Amino acid sequence: MAPHLGRVADGFVGSDTCQSCHVDQFATWQRSYHRTMTQLALPDNVVAPFENVTLTNRQRDYHLQRRDDQFWIDMVDPEWDQVKILEHGPSVHLDDLPNPSRVKRQIVLATGSHHMQLYWAASGKGSRKHSIIPFVYLFHDQRWVPREDVFLRPPNAQRLVQVWNEVCIRCHTTGGQPRFDRRTLQMETRVAELGIACEMCHGPARKHVNYYTAIAKPGPHVPNREEFQDEIVQPQYLSPVASAQICGQCHSIFGFRNRANLDEWLHQGFKYRPGHNLFETRAIVRHPANTSGSLTPKLPKRIRSPDRESPSWQEMFWSDGMVRVSGREYNGLLETACYQRGTMTCLSCHSMHESDPNDQLADRMDTDYACAQCHSAVSTNLQAHTHHPIDSAGSRCYNCHMPHTTYGLLKAIRSHQVSNPSIAESLDTIGRPNACNLCHLDKTLAWTQQQLQSWYGVNPVPLGTEQQKYSAALQWLLKGDAGQRALIAWHMGWDSAKEASGSDWLAPFLGHLMSNDSYSAVRYIAARSLSTLPGLSELKYDFIGPIDERIAAGAEVDKQWRRTKPETLDRFGSEILITEDGTVALETIKRMDREQDDRDVFLNE
Repeated sequence: MAPHLGRVADGFVGSDTCQSCHVDQFATWQRSYHRTMTQLALPDNVVAPFENVTLTNRQRDYHLQRRDDQFWIDMVDPEWDQVKILEHGPSVHLDDLPNPSRVKRQIVLATGSHHMQLYWAASGKGSRKHSIIPFVYLFHDQRWVPREDVFLRPPNAQRLVQVWNEVCIRCHTTGGQPRFDRRTLQMETRVAELGIACEMCHGPARKHVNYYTAIAKPGPHVPNREEFQDEIVQPQYLSPVASAQICGQCHSIFGFRNRANLDEWLHQGFKYRPGHNLFETRAIVRHPANTSGSLTPKLPKRIRSPDRESPSWQEMFWSDGMVRVSGREYNGLLETACYQRGTMTCLSCHSMHESDPNDQLADRMDTDYACAQCHSAVSTNLQAHTHHPIDSAGSRCYNCHMPHTTYGLLKAIRSHQVSNPSIAESLDTIGRPNACNLCHLDKTLAWTQQQLQSWYGVNPVPLGTEQQKYSAALQWLLKGDAGQRALIAWHMGWDSAKEASGSDWLAPFLGHLMSNDSYSAVRYIAARSLSTLPGLSELKYDFIGPIDERIAAGAEVDKQWRRTKPETLDRFGSEILITEDGTVALETIKRMDREQDDRDVFLNE
């Protein structure tokens, strides 16, 4: 049973009503991924195959079936899992408990439409509560994959048990109301519209529609606009602060200000409307490193952590407060000088209606013009500023000031906290890679420090022996935590990095990750980057296959690389642990492996 699409509450009318007057805007929104973020599980919306498919995840079988235009699953009852977690505590291993009850449930909702799709099953108990099924369908790979293997989380972590009405409804619907009854523990969830629709950004349109409907009626009466109190807003006409908050209502790390605020949301949904002050009803979570002179309300003590290194902070932030996970761009904007001391806002680069749906970048915002529109003095002599050839990736503003240090959706994503490259950011944090070494994968931190000191007068900082001797990227790849390894593996497939640092030498290290890394997501990214290298695109490899098969695939990578590598490597030397004749320093690699940061990493994307 899908959420009731009750459009009468709170003045929502639905995007179909907007279409009658705003034809072009409706059409551009219609092709966006915002629209299709959450959809009913109908044949035109469901991408994955359901026809008599059996999937296995952690010794549990799941039987998928299509019945005419409906999709069904036979599985362990998600509510059984939830009850057992309550009984035994959150650390219980559900798969070890005997005699789980099974149910047959209809798939009612689909989340995602760009890279992958997740599915939600109805509770089947009269409530409108929907539970996640533990598989994701990857579009590029055209395969079902256990959900635990798609998101970056510890390999032995608890099974994910989530309820759509408590999580995804917050940002993947318009006007969502969980309508949770504490007495019965049931939900009568309502939404104005599934997906991120017109009124999510422009406000409820009932009064707006009533006014223009009244104008269109024949007769002498001309309605007074004030009596309708039109609440529609145009984000581009608001102040930068108010405009950015419209995006920030979803694209942020946020919490509830207090228990009353939480209870209010559980029943009525969020009270914020575009053009209002987001901070009055929402607490934007800022890392302790950023909260001096805070722009946002501090969170209640019970949900704040005094320790910036605590696991809860590491799920979303680097230790200096920079956001580490995708979908929280507003947090990055808040910490950016261009916003704090200027007029930068989301619409400085993005457009909902005049853009490619992939990144929703406005015209020319994938070029240096994005920065040059304000920093014109730099743009007039860009090469003097960048010290890189004008037509190279090193002269693109965003590669230096918005590097790919954010993780999500099995890839690296640009940071939305505009910053300057520095060695300190890689030393003072838990190894957040700096922009220079994400392009120059073959260079040491000492090399980077020398360039920054020579070009920009950046004060040097003390470096250890290995930071002066070995490639910074390889140290993050071999010794870093799972998030760092994922970022470097992605950059080894990035054209700009291969242009700057060569690519002939990368295969042994990507093969090493494919064989040995304990995180499925890291192995997946390594294999995808490997497939961009000559002669290795057809390698047979399954990132969630048996470990002996993964080791064999890694050995095959090494074998093929030795057989096909050029007579003269485009890079070699002690920095990248490869000699001129192609010999790999295996003992050093093994030693760095033993020093790997093996703390559990769960990036809450």
